[in-house]
Amino acid sequence: MTDLERIWDWLRQAVPPRASDAPKSGYPNPYLQSSCALCGGLGWLNVPTQGDPARSKAPILCACQEEGDLDRRLSRFNHLLIPELAHMSFDTWKPTPGTEAAVKEALALARGEAKFSTLVLFGQYGNGKTHLLVSIVQEMTRLKRFARYRYVPALLQELRSTFDRQDSGPDLASHQESYGSHGLLGLDDLGAGKERPSPWSIEQLEIIVNERYENGRGLVVTTNLGVRELAEKWSPRIAERLFDRRTGKAKQVVM
Repeated sequence: MTDLERIWDWLRQAVPPRASDAPKSGYPNPYLQSSCALCGGLGWLNVPTQGDPARSKAPILCACQEEGDLDRRLSRFNHLLIPELAHMSFDTWKPTPGTEAAVKEALALARGEAKFSTLVLFGQYGNGKTHLLVSIVQEMTRLKRFARYRYVPALLQELRSTFDRQDSGPDLASHQESYGSHGLLGLDDLGAGKERPSPWSIEQLEIIVNERYENGRGLVVTTNLGVRELAEKWSPRIAERLFDRRTGKAKQVVM
């Protein structure tokens, strides 16, 4: 059997994600809302190579990325997961004093005019940080560029759920690769909750943030934590990346 035949044979046997695989929380499950039952919306699959299938896997582009037009691919990649946010855009933004700089930088990043790749929207609850974050994703979708929104606790729950999966859905490494490398990633509410995250959660977020920082991948973060609080609650490395003022890779705006 050739490599191509082996790949397609594996794809035909792939089992779609099941409702029982949903995270045990109130957060939306991206696998149940994605239109692709094979990759769960990630865009590629890890296919077992010759030898030990449990230890050796090779990523291949999912069939859903090879079919259809760009609009269909964008809708699969850019889905917000939370319908309540769909109305948020730059068009529906209501200007308030003190947010002019944030809107300016958000527009620049969304339209590919920014010199920085990481934007941190910092401020207290209720000042429009989430609205601007979603507006960036909506604007990039309109411009046919790839961008995704994720609520931080839901993202961590999604990554954690990969340990309990019994089917052929994407594994942890696939999720890390997707969130670390592709399109723009918007992380909403970094700082939610009073308790300090687990070491595992901190490690996963460090991997994603660092990958994007090092390679200049688009990243937008909303938080109510300053650099010192962020270092104490999450990690000094995450705080250093997001509040970097030396390299020009990151921009921080107080709202």
